[in-house]
Order: sequence, then C-alpha cells, then structure tokens
Amino acid sequence: MIIQKQSIPFIIHNTSFIIILLGVLTIQSCQQDTNTNYAQDSLDQYLEDYESPKFKWGMLDMSGKHQIQPIYDDLMDALNPYFIPAMQNGKWGFIDKDGKTKIAHQFKLVQQFQEGIAWVTDFENHWYSLDINGVKSDSISILNAQPFSEGLSGVRTVEGWKFVNSKHEVIIPGPFESVSAFANNLSICKQRGRYGVIDIEGKTILPFQYRSIKNTRNGYLVKNENGYQYLDSQGQPSLQSIFEKALPFKGDKTAIKENGNWFLIDDRGKRVGLPDCKTVVYLNEERWKFKTDKGWFIIDENGQIQNDDPFESTYKYNEGILPFAIDKLWGYADLNCNVIIKPQYPLAWSYHKGYSRIIKDRLMQVMDREGNINENIKHIELRDFHNGIARFQYFPFLEKHLNN
Repeated sequence: MIIQKQSIPFIIHNTSFIIILLGVLTIQSCQQDTNTNYAQDSLDQYLEDYESPKFKWGMLDMSGKHQIQPIYDDLMDALNPYFIPAMQNGKWGFIDKDGKTKIAHQFKLVQQFQEGIAWVTDFENHWYSLDINGVKSDSISILNAQPFSEGLSGVRTVEGWKFVNSKHEVIIPGPFESVSAFANNLSICKQRGRYGVIDIEGKTILPFQYRSIKNTRNGYLVKNENGYQYLDSQGQPSLQSIFEKALPFKGDKTAIKENGNWFLIDDRGKRVGLPDCKTVVYLNEERWKFKTDKGWFIIDENGQIQNDDPFESTYKYNEGILPFAIDKLWGYADLNCNVIIKPQYPLAWSYHKGYSRIIKDRLMQVMDREGNINENIKHIELRDFHNGIARFQYFPFLEKHLNN
C-alpha cells in the first residue's frame, strides 16, 4: 500500500490521539481500581482492628421477653420501631422491632431516621443520606451532619456549618461556627465568635452580637458584656432590666439574679425574693431548686419551699415525679415534695412513659408509678422503653445466676 506524503501527518495526529485516549482510559481504570482497592483496604483494616464485644445487645418488652435477640454489637433506642439502628460485626444497619433486617449492615456510622432521612458514613468516612427504602444518595463532602429538621440539615464542611436540603442543595451557605436544628423556622447560629438567630430562609432575625442565646417562651434570653436580657420574638427588650444571671422562661415565671440575690420573676417584672442561696436550677413543671450549705430545696411558682428536709441531690421533674436522694439513697416525690417512694435505691432514673429504672440488689429493674417492681426484668445494662421495647445488654452468667 502506498501512502501519500500528505496523509502521513494525519495518520500521525490520529495515532497520537488514540495513544493519548488509551492512556487516559488506562489512568481512569487505574484510578477506579485504586479507589476500589483503597475502599476495600479501609474496610479490611477497620474489621481487622475491630473487636466485637463479648456481651451483645438486644431488645426486651415489658414482660421481660426478648423481643429482639441479643446478637448485636450495639443498638440505638427504638425511636422508630421500623428502623432501629443496629450494629453487627462492626457494621451498622437498620432492623425493625421484630429483629428483621430492613437495611443491610454496611455502614461505619449511622444516625436515627428523621423526616424519612438518615445520615450514614462508609468506611472511608464519606457521608451519604439514606431514605427508608435503603436508597443511598451520592456522597457529599462534609465532616459532620445533624438530623433533618423542618426540611433542612446542618452540615459541617471545611469552611464551617451550613444548611442543605434533602437533595444536598445548599440553602443557607453560612458558614457558621455552630448551628442548632431548626425549630419553629428558627435556628441559633454562631458566627465570628458571636451568636445570632436566622430564619429558614437564612434571614437574620437577631444580629450576631451575643455571647449566648437561649430560646425562651415568646422570645429569647441573650447574654452580652453587661449581663443577661430577655428579648421578644422581634428582638426588642421584653424586660428592661439586665441581670447578673437568668434562666429562660418556660412558663409564667423564671429565676434571675441581681445585686447578688436570686428572685422569681414574671413577664411583667414582678419579683419574689428567694432565700440566700448559691444557685438556682429549673426542674420543669414550674418548679425550681436552690442550693444552700444544707443541700437542695424545692420551690413552687410562688417561691414557697416544698421540702422541709434538704435533698442531697435531684434530677428534674418528669411526668410530675422528682427523683431525689437523701443519705445516698434515691426515692421519688410529687410536685409538692410528698414522698411517693421512700429513698431506698442506690441509683434511680427519671420516669419515662410511666416507668422508671432503679438499681435493686445490684441489678437494673423497672418500676411503675406506684412503686411496683417488674421482677421479670433484671439486667446489668438496661435503657428506657421506647415504643414498648428497651435496649438491654445480655450477660449469660447473669441468667444462669438468676435461674439457680
């Protein structure tokens, strides 16, 4: 075959193009192989270093029956009974309340589903959003994420925090140093060392000029260089005074400190003086506790002390019941500090949906509001009930001991 001279450059040019194209395809193939190998190496290294706990986690019902067998390295609470985060052999997935696998165990980290979406990460620390059908999004370049709330999620990037929607579109770019989940279309954010409030469209509601901001009834409690101040929802002072210390309004009254003394105050500024005390803590249910050298005293909305004898320690009111301790033993009292269950337990927790957890004979058990203890539930590790089931850690030697 005779090749004309003028065709040689064309052949050389196209030959060069083909060589370059093959080179690019080879590089891409190598990169894909490298990425695949790196991902597998990351997983292999993780699993090689991972030590599965000897004592596994399961779920039990109120009768003490094992609703979900204790075969999992870890479990989260059954906030959604159809999608319970569960770890097995070092990998997280999701199961339902009967222990059936809903989304395969394949992730390094997972969050609870919220608004139908859960954030997850793979073993290379890539982040994805996951829907309830197990469909995983494309990866998003972030360092951390908050659960979705009111359609948006706070995500942390190398630049800072910003808000994205379910499609990973940046809705509020920020960047912020910290953010709170949206509630009532508002979020408390931090920028340049100061806090402010934005709405769900990113509009500034309170300027970024405060040392701290807390939500309070119908407005905010802010802290600046001069002290604490209450603002209404428009950012205007609802009380003219600035206080040394203050607690958020949760009801009709709250506690403030001025001129070295603590008071209860209503939204019109009317004060009720409290006894000399070191600190005041809100306990829910329009009750507060204040501490003296003798211990903790409980006061109602009128400033009246409810307990004659001081408490050594308390938790907060929940479902109208207060866990309290005297002489290192825990019991329970009502809103007026009448003792419902006398102090007798070395540890006790707040009531949750009608039941509390207590330590009795060195084991965790469940007790109702009348003090009746469920003798079918005795465990070393037990969590609160959600949707009728609770997490527990299974220790075989304990079951043998209880059956003897």
